[in-house]
Amino acid sequence: PQVQFLRSFRDNYVMSTIAGSSFMEIFNTWYYSFSPTVADFERQNSIFRDLVKYSIYPLIGILSISEFIHVTMYNSEIGLILAGFVASALLGIVYLWPIALIFKKIRQDRLSVKKPIFIIIFSIISLSLGIWTSNSFILQISTSLFVISTIIVSAMLFVNLIIYKIRLLI
Repeated sequence: PQVQFLRSFRDNYVMSTIAGSSFMEIFNTWYYSFSPTVADFERQNSIFRDLVKYSIYPLIGILSISEFIHVTMYNSEIGLILAGFVASALLGIVYLWPIALIFKKIRQDRLSVKKPIFIIIFSIISLSLGIWTSNSFILQISTSLFVISTIIVSAMLFVNLIIYKIRLLI
């Protein structure tokens, strides 16, 4: 059922917009470059299969929130972009904050979000241009930059928040 929900979300919401379709072209190229190997390994290893199964649950919740946002915004391009922003931010917070924490420990200083935020702004401008011109290439690049930079910024901000709150307690 979880995989069916993911397919339904992709087919009924993401693929219903020009920005979403452009993003899925890039995402599918990346995802299918490794997923058959992972699926084979998963079939052979029950521990890994359970790990994958349970790691999908937060993704289902994140996409449920995104689905609500997209539908609330009348299934529009702007609705999908807002839903994509929320989904990307939550993906960074839920899945990538440990990696951001490791980078923070290695660097021994505050993780700077200035460059990634600049990239988010640039990607939004590029995304707008791509939608306005219906240029698939611009949309593929800008949607990918938008998602990746949002994931990175959210993970970094979450780690900074955790560290700040811990320091307040100590």
